[in-house]
Amino acid sequence: MLPYMALRSDGSPWEDDSAGSVGDETSRQPFYPDASRLFEEIDRFGVGPDGWGSTLARAADFDFIRAAPSGGYRRGLPADRRTDAGSGDIALEKRGQDFFPYRPAALRTEPTRLALGDLTNTVQKAAQKHGYAGLIWLEGSPNLEETLYWFSLMIDTPLPIVGCAAQRSHGSVGAEGDRNIVDAVTYITAGAWRDAAGHDCIGPVALQDQLIMSARELFKVNSRPGGFRSGGVTGGVLGLIDHRSIPRLEFQPRRRFTRNSAVNMKRLARTTTGLAMDRGNRTVPITAEVLDSDGWLLPDKMPAVSIVKMGRYQDDASAATWKNDAETRIADMLARSPLGGVVAEGAAPYGTMSEQANDALRTCVFRGVPVVRVGRGTPEGLARSDPSDVFLSGSNLTATKARLVLMACLLRYGALPPAEKPDHPTAAELATVRKKLDQFQEVFDTH
Repeated sequence: MLPYMALRSDGSPWEDDSAGSVGDETSRQPFYPDASRLFEEIDRFGVGPDGWGSTLARAADFDFIRAAPSGGYRRGLPADRRTDAGSGDIALEKRGQDFFPYRPAALRTEPTRLALGDLTNTVQKAAQKHGYAGLIWLEGSPNLEETLYWFSLMIDTPLPIVGCAAQRSHGSVGAEGDRNIVDAVTYITAGAWRDAAGHDCIGPVALQDQLIMSARELFKVNSRPGGFRSGGVTGGVLGLIDHRSIPRLEFQPRRRFTRNSAVNMKRLARTTTGLAMDRGNRTVPITAEVLDSDGWLLPDKMPAVSIVKMGRYQDDASAATWKNDAETRIADMLARSPLGGVVAEGAAPYGTMSEQANDALRTCVFRGVPVVRVGRGTPEGLARSDPSDVFLSGSNLTATKARLVLMACLLRYGALPPAEKPDHPTAAELATVRKKLDQFQEVFDTH
């Protein structure tokens, strides 16, 4: 390998993401547009546990599929130069629309709800393609836990899905990301995930530092190897890749996932019940399309779910402030999507909120917007909702993961029926809302 020799326009070494000023035209892209080059370098420059090179190529053939990638083609790319599984020329791609880098910091862009809809369609299409043994999802370590759990809820497939991230840069001393990918391939090809019918009986997992971790319990705690943990009192480490590179599974989750998920893509109807604001600022039910005529998600109809966090010693914790905040949130959510919800993160583990907050959130429920309560941090106990109340219990999920479950439930079951007078619902309206909430709660309890 030759030494790195890139220079800035003034002749000084170019050793950072940006060449002086920060902008699209003065910054390099520190991410590959697809994983083909990454896999090639692992095979060319790395040695497997058996002492041989070409570790990945000897194990399997790969297709590289771009779903919300971190790198893009700002000048486009001719079809004959493509290294991914797509076809045709790639048009000029825009940062924040077609690809989503998180370096340099000034150019960081986050995927939106629309991008989540697009990438879910892309992964579902890949899962349906004949001939694959499994799917590997690569993502930056801070967000792997969210996307992988979303796949557990939404993707209908009997195949294993394995997530990998890196806490140290590819090619650096002690980089563990390359080994995570090799272990993911080993896990899939060894077939330890199979049940008697040949289907995945484990669910989506992360393979980090030779540990096989359930997507539901996975969360990141630090930017170093070993910086992932499993939440919940019962853990979530299902097995490991031992010193001989053999997958060993010790536990099998009992929750529903992928092909058995109650909210996966194949269980969604083309339309569901959404909400709109009328001229009197009231919420009214409407018919909302969530799938197109071919059964794929409509990205602009993806639910808008916000997170409310409760803490002590807040100067603005009056009933009027909570009420105004709830009204603003509902208007904002429904301006973006006909499906909206709220995750209320209260004290651990029960999700306890102040009564002023509870009153405002109850009004949200009777305006058709479901509210799920969770404890802050990574609680080991279960969030608790009074059976006489109208809040959903988020189990031991973090707020970010409870948000994903609520989004999936809204796609499947739609909005709640709004009351004529949200501050004073009738007994019949209360019973109707609770009956609808039972469908949501079943998913939180079993997924």
